[in-house]
Amino acid sequence: MLLGLSNLNQLIPGLLQRCSLLSQLKQIQAFLLVRGHGDTQFFAFKLVRFCTIQLSHISYGRLIFDSLRSPNIYLCTAMITAYASRPEQCSAAFLMFRDMARNVSPRPDHFIYPHVLKSCTRPPQAELVHVHILKSGFGEYSVVQTALLDRYSKSPSGLEIARFLFDEMRDRTVVSWTAMISGYIRLGKVEDAVKLFEEMPERDVPSWNALIAGCTQNGLFSQALSILRSMTGGSASEKGQPRGNRPNAITVACALSACGHSGTLQLGKEIHGYILRNGLAVDSYLSNSLTDMYGKCGSLNEAMMIFDHFELYTSAKCGSNTIGESTERILSMVKR
Repeated sequence: MLLGLSNLNQLIPGLLQRCSLLSQLKQIQAFLLVRGHGDTQFFAFKLVRFCTIQLSHISYGRLIFDSLRSPNIYLCTAMITAYASRPEQCSAAFLMFRDMARNVSPRPDHFIYPHVLKSCTRPPQAELVHVHILKSGFGEYSVVQTALLDRYSKSPSGLEIARFLFDEMRDRTVVSWTAMISGYIRLGKVEDAVKLFEEMPERDVPSWNALIAGCTQNGLFSQALSILRSMTGGSASEKGQPRGNRPNAITVACALSACGHSGTLQLGKEIHGYILRNGLAVDSYLSNSLTDMYGKCGSLNEAMMIFDHFELYTSAKCGSNTIGESTERILSMVKR
C-alpha cells in the first residue's frame, strides 16, 4: 500500500508511541528510508527527539543527526538539549553550538540559548555565548535574560553581572526572581536573597523552596522555619490576595531537615501530619527526611517506625528483606 506524506505524518508519531526499544526505532527508521524519507527533516526530528528523550540513547540520536545533509535549527536544538541535560555531556552541547556559530547556518534562535547556557561549565564559555546573543538580537527576550543571569550567578565572579542583568530586565517573571535568589543562596549570601525575596510582587512554591532550602543549607534553621510559617500562613497582601502557598515534597523535606537540626520536634510532627493529610507520596526522599528528623530530635521509636514502614513497603515490592538493618541505620543518622 502506498502512503502519502500526510498519511506518514499521522503514522510515524503513532508508531513511536508504541516504541520502547532501540531496535523498534531502527525499524521505523528503515521504513522511512525505504520510502525515500530518510533525509526528511520532520521525521528525522521525531526520531532524534524520541531516541534521546524516551530511549535515553543520545549516541544513536547523534548518528541520525549526522546522517542528514543540512540539519535544521529544530534538530540542532534537539541534540543540544539532549547533551545539556546530562552533566557529563555538556561539553558536546557547547561544541555543537560553537560549530553552528562558525558555520552561520542554521542560525540559532532564542529557544536554543537557554540550553546552550546550561551547558556552559566555565565563565568564559558563558561570556562567549552572551556575545552571540547580543549580536543575534535576542538579548531582550525574557527567557534568554533569565538563562543568562542564572548562568552568571553560578560563579562568584559573575554574580555582579547577574544582578545587573536582573535590574535591567523590563519584564521580570517569577522564574527570573527565583533564579536571582537562588544565585545569592548558592554563594551563601542569604541576607541578600531574603531581601530580594521580600521585594517579589508574586511568589510561587519554587521561590519559597529556594529560600527555605538556602537557609537550611547555610545552617539558618530557625530562619528556615520562620519562612515556612510565613509560607503557610497565607497572610493577605495589600490587595487582599493570600500570599501563602501550599508546601510540596521539596518544601517539607527542607523544613524537616531544619526541624531535625534545631530540635523542633513539635513542628516536625505537625509537618508529618501535613504530609499525611495532604496525601504527599512518602517515597525514599521523604521517608529519609522524616526518619532523620525524628532521630535527631531523639524520638528513636518514631524514627524506627517510619523507617520500618517504608522498608516493609519496599521489600514487598522488591522481594528483599532489610528490616534488620533499621536500628543501625537510625543510629548512624542521629550521629550525623
